[in-house]
Amino acid sequence: MGKPAPRKKTHFRNKKRLTLRKNARRAESLKRLQQNQVAQPEQNAVEEIVVKIEVASSDEGEEQIKQEDDESTAVSSETTPPLTPEQVPLCFHDYALPFPVDKVSDETSDGVEPPPSMPVCGTEEISALLLEVKKKIDSLLPRFWTSFPEDDGLSCILMSRVRPRAAQRNVFFHYSGSVEISVHCQIISADNYVKNLPTVSLQPHCIDEFVDRALKIIGRVRLMEICAGGDRLQEFTSVWGYTSGGFIDRNPYNEARFVQTFRSNTCTVLINSKAWRCEKCHRINQIVKKQFLQSQKENLHVNTPDIFLNEQQKLKKLKTLRQDLDAAHKRIRALLNPEHKP
Repeated sequence: MGKPAPRKKTHFRNKKRLTLRKNARRAESLKRLQQNQVAQPEQNAVEEIVVKIEVASSDEGEEQIKQEDDESTAVSSETTPPLTPEQVPLCFHDYALPFPVDKVSDETSDGVEPPPSMPVCGTEEISALLLEVKKKIDSLLPRFWTSFPEDDGLSCILMSRVRPRAAQRNVFFHYSGSVEISVHCQIISADNYVKNLPTVSLQPHCIDEFVDRALKIIGRVRLMEICAGGDRLQEFTSVWGYTSGGFIDRNPYNEARFVQTFRSNTCTVLINSKAWRCEKCHRINQIVKKQFLQSQKENLHVNTPDIFLNEQQKLKKLKTLRQDLDAAHKRIRALLNPEHKP
């Protein structure tokens, strides 16, 4: 048998390299461990100093524990950067803030604005605040608008442009921040006029905000005009009296858009100033036109709806239907009893 082949020297070289790498890793880990052991006493010393300072400057037990935790966390955390002078708060109490914290109007989690807070001042102080609000609003109100203070708020009224003067619009601002709008002494919804305007209650520190909000709401009301109804259908006035679904508006509030008109019972009253009448009045006007045309005919069709007929035409139609019904009964009896003669 021959001799075995000698091992190559590369095997021993690779093994030696692995051993050197392991030794280098162990040395590096030992070095890190020594560094941590050296830094730990310094950190503990800093924490002890911080705790002593907190205990010396604190008077109450609960505040001492809270400050100790906060300071120790700030020292041990290396990722949190220190506060700059601009970031340090200047005050920590509600009375030192420029406005009370509980008066800030924040929305709830459901997206609904919380109810307005009632003022803490007395009745005399409220009256004084309302007078101050009236002075500021009167200097900024447009023409034909006037303000009138009341016990629980301020009313801003739009007067008619001609005499005798009549109150056409009334916007009432309650001191709690709620708003009530009425047109021709009828209350309408104020949702579209207070949209995106936070509620502001009347307080000594927010008089300007209360006035600004009131003027914005008045400006939105001014952009709307009264619905003119069917004022241009004067030739159809003969059928206004017996047309159901509407009423005659004789303009008791001296509106400039019409003298006399026919308005729907469900009229929206205020519309965009570019429009002339609302959709409800437009529909009722179409009915008035058809009713007038039907009233001019002598012989109406039997199937004409009653909404397009006047009282005389309704009675005539009812009489014709009764005659047709009696004739049909006679024919039915004759067919059932051939021997019986009517």
